[in-house]
Amino acid sequence: MKISSHCYALTGLGFIPPFEVNSGIIAGGTATMVVDTGPAYLTARTIYGYAQVVRPGNRMIAVNLEPHIDHFGGNSLFREKGVPLYGHTKLHRELNAIEQNAEEYNASVLDKQRRDLNEGRFFFQKSEVVLPENRIDSESWFDLMGVEAAVYPLPGHTAANMIVYVPADHVVFSADNIVTGYLPNLTAGNPELWKQWLTALAFIRKLDPKIVVPGHGDILEGKVIWKEAARIEEILKQAIDEA
Repeated sequence: MKISSHCYALTGLGFIPPFEVNSGIIAGGTATMVVDTGPAYLTARTIYGYAQVVRPGNRMIAVNLEPHIDHFGGNSLFREKGVPLYGHTKLHRELNAIEQNAEEYNASVLDKQRRDLNEGRFFFQKSEVVLPENRIDSESWFDLMGVEAAVYPLPGHTAANMIVYVPADHVVFSADNIVTGYLPNLTAGNPELWKQWLTALAFIRKLDPKIVVPGHGDILEGKVIWKEAARIEEILKQAIDEA
C-alpha cells in the first residue's frame, strides 16, 4: 500500500506463528530502495515484483535492517536479480539459520499428517542465508533521485539494528525497534542492548516522523506512534530493572 508520496509498505507477510512481518519500498526517480527482503525466497519474489511495478525501470538496492531471518531471508532472490544488498557491519547469521527456521515453522503445523510430510518447509524453498556485501556502520544517505533516504545504525533489539528515515515524507521504517500489537522481542538482547534500545526510541522521537512502518504489526500514524513507543519503553525499563 502507498503510505506517502514516495513510500510503500508491504504488511502481513507470512512467518512463523504468531508473527507476520513488514517490508517497505521507497521509490525515487531512477532508483528504488527495498527495506527488508522478507523471510524467504518466495516472499522476496512478491516484494521484488511490487518494487518493479511501483517504478518500472528503476535500478534497485535492498537494505536489511536487522539480522533475524524474517528481515533478510529473501536476500537469495535479490542476489539472483543482481540487486546490491546493504546491512549493518555486525549483521551475521550462520548458514544453517534457514534450516532452524524451517524446523520451527514445520513444528507449528497443527495437522500431524502435513507436519510429518514436512509441508511447513515449503515456505522456505530456495531460501538460503545470503549476507549483505555492503556494510553500514554510521549514518548513511542514499540519493534515489527525487528523494533521499537516511539509514541510521540504532542497536537495541539486536546489536545490528538500523532504521530508514525518509525526511521528505516524514516516514520511518523502524524494523523491530518498534512493533505494534506484539510484545517486543527481548530474547536477542541483554540489559546493555535494552538501554541502547531506549536510546534508539529517543532518537526516533527526535526525528518526529508522521508515519512509522514497524517490523511487525499495523502502520503507525500521528500520536499512536508515541503510544506504542511508550509501551515498549515501559517493557524495556521493567526488564532492565529485573535483570
